[in-house]
Amino acid sequence: MSAPNANPIRFRAAMRPRRFVTVRRSIGGGVLLAGVFAINCSAVPAASISKRATTVSAGEGFDAPRGTSVNRFIDEDVAYLASVFANPAVPRELRVGAAERMARLGSPEAADAIGTALQSDSTDTRNIVVEGVRKNGRASDAIVDRIANAAMAGRIGADDASFIIGRSGSTAIERMMVFVVEEADPAARARGFELLGGINDPAAARALVDAMQQARSGTADAIAIDAALRRWSDTSSTRDAAAWAAWWARMNIDGSASQALGQLVDRIERANRRAAEAEARAGALAIRLAELHARLLATLPESDRDQRILELLEDDELPLRAAAIAQVERMLRNGRILPEVLRTGLLSTLDDPDPTIRITAARLLETVGVEDFAAKMVASLEDEADPAVLSAGLELLGNRARPAVVPLAIRHLAGGDPEVVRQSARAVATVAAAGVLDPARMAEIRAALPTADRVGDSEIARLLVLVAVDPREPSLVRLLGHEDRRVRRGAAEGFLGRGQREALRLNSETPEVRRIAWQAWSGDAVDPEGLSVLLELRPPADAEEADQVNWGLAISRVLERLPVEQVLAADDVLGEEPTRFDDRRAALVRAAMSESLPKPDRDAAARRLARRLIEAGRPIEAANELRLLGADADSALGQDLFEALVLAEAWDEADAVRPDPPAWVAFLEASAIPDPRLARLLLEEIDRRFVDSLDDPQRVAVEAARGLLVDAGEDAGDDVGGDGGSQSTADGV
Repeated sequence: MSAPNANPIRFRAAMRPRRFVTVRRSIGGGVLLAGVFAINCSAVPAASISKRATTVSAGEGFDAPRGTSVNRFIDEDVAYLASVFANPAVPRELRVGAAERMARLGSPEAADAIGTALQSDSTDTRNIVVEGVRKNGRASDAIVDRIANAAMAGRIGADDASFIIGRSGSTAIERMMVFVVEEADPAARARGFELLGGINDPAAARALVDAMQQARSGTADAIAIDAALRRWSDTSSTRDAAAWAAWWARMNIDGSASQALGQLVDRIERANRRAAEAEARAGALAIRLAELHARLLATLPESDRDQRILELLEDDELPLRAAAIAQVERMLRNGRILPEVLRTGLLSTLDDPDPTIRITAARLLETVGVEDFAAKMVASLEDEADPAVLSAGLELLGNRARPAVVPLAIRHLAGGDPEVVRQSARAVATVAAAGVLDPARMAEIRAALPTADRVGDSEIARLLVLVAVDPREPSLVRLLGHEDRRVRRGAAEGFLGRGQREALRLNSETPEVRRIAWQAWSGDAVDPEGLSVLLELRPPADAEEADQVNWGLAISRVLERLPVEQVLAADDVLGEEPTRFDDRRAALVRAAMSESLPKPDRDAAARRLARRLIEAGRPIEAANELRLLGADADSALGQDLFEALVLAEAWDEADAVRPDPPAWVAFLEASAIPDPRLARLLLEEIDRRFVDSLDDPQRVAVEAARGLLVDAGEDAGDDVGGDGGSQSTADGV
């Protein structure tokens, strides 16, 4: 990059003598290489090295051939490790381990693979590579170059880059400064200065002080360097170049003091590594102990087990507390009632440092129904800072109407976390729907809510309608036609809670509102009008099958709860509607058997029931229902029973109900024209049963019916013959 022309800063670094060290390193396939490499401890001359160039040691010529076997092993290692840490299907710990191993290789090929990964569009892949390089410790110059490039481009965090470059020695810091000087983009240079300010090494501060002397006062570079030096020195006061130079002189870090400070930094880093390793071992041990406790708890007597769980709930180690919580969950799944001592222990975990345990404990306490759960839960959430815990707690409190949650929820209605706001609105809406909010509290809630035209969440829409002074306000009604289906549904639920079923009927063009309208018109206040509206709100033919089922269930709910006095009126509304016929039948049976209705009304319901069954082609069921309702030959329903039996062609049973000719002849006259087939069968039965007992008028009526049936048969034969003749003619042609 032609940075010297774009950036006025010139980096001047003193050259230090080279040291020769023996490097023993394992490279793929178990091959050990030992050799003497020259390490240049000074900065590389400015502007002579490109950012993307791979540096080689002084003992290694640019054109010197390298062994084929070594190259092959390196290429195999690099290709394999790169395929591991770049594969999202591989477990994270294995990907981090592969990146760590790649950093340990330190070869130019490994650096290229790491650089490619750091340019990935996947944030997860970049983070995994950075984590692996951090775990490796000191990075090679080639890898430092890639880390510096990625940090200045903003692809990885400055803190991570500061950690890696700081642990890689003063040479890495000086190389980093070269990159910053070469960079033409002011934003990238600012990120580079920020990175240097986060390195706890005097070399970083010295490089920043030198750069400050080269920067023009008041420029973006000078401001960025000043911020980096303030971060490094942990001071808040701004200084110019001369003041920072004086500060550096007072620090007297160069020389032997610098070496001592460097040694101190190394010792601190080693101590931190040992502490991290010890913490990891302790964590692994705690996990093993938790697994052991989980197995042993099942073998203890109940009293000892409860006491042991209580002790684990108060343990300092997170895995042990998590094991205790998991054991309590298992006890509840197995149907055990928690003793009071464990309920008290669960209450103490509402203040656990781990958010997952706090959430789980709240859920378990809500399940077991602890006394004053709402008050205790609200108290634990008063100073809760974790949005996940806060939203989970509010969600639990919103499962039922708990007025104690209202003040807390109102405070969070204007919060910054969307899920916390949503669960706060839900908790308050549950209380509002129960009708236990006083007018002053409702006014307070209205003041905390946005206007209707700014609503974008279902729970906010629901609450806005529930606490409105007049839910029929046009701005609220317009929410039923909102472009977001979730808002439409939330508003519809609010109108349902306010009993505004007419508004739902008039604005039921969308499936979301229509479904809530079904609930409204099949709710507690059921009447024939509700059935009429439900028929009006029938889902279209192309609606989902679930909608068809739910609409039928709404009709069923109305029929089930309909007062017996209104059953016949409801049946009139339904008319020939076939939907939910069995529920309609059950409603008519209920009316026909109700002792609260007078006998004529009960008979009318029974007669209507028989007629509906006959119309449905189920005459034998009609006869059975009439018998169950007390119909016999001498009852007011006797004629209805006879007609049902005749239609069912149950001749002997019909004869038992009406053994005399008049009823049979009358039915024959009525059915001769509309149902010739049944009339012929009935005529045969009359001839067989009453041939000698008919009086003259009855005989005349029978013969007249016979003539009608003969004429009807001849007409049918002519039609068939004519069709046959036409067909024959057509065939002859």
